[in-house]
Amino acid sequence: MQEVRIKNNWEEWVLYVLKGNKHGVGFTSFLPAISKKSAKSIRIKVREVNQLQVTNNILKDIAKELNPKIRGWISSYAKFYSSELKKHLQYINIRLACWAKRKFKRLRES
Repeated sequence: MQEVRIKNNWEEWVLYVLKGNKHGVGFTSFLPAISKKSAKSIRIKVREVNQLQVTNNILKDIAKELNPKIRGWISSYAKFYSSELKKHLQYINIRLACWAKRKFKRLRES
């Protein structure tokens, strides 16, 4: 909702609300959650984190780069329906696990 207000992108939000579900039933209630477009944006931004590309970095450097972004996403998207956001933030755990497997040979088997 905050992103809609800041970027003045009300048309996308209104279409999301009025679209209804896959069975053609109209809008009966509203559960604000992260949009597909925003979730994709999060995955792209995590993929672009330079610290995760290089294996000679330490976890502290990765956290220094990721933490402000994660705090922002949580403050923007987790106000009402945080469990939906948590599904998308699992991508960060996957990327960290891949980084750790490249860095530490003993983790490659798990």
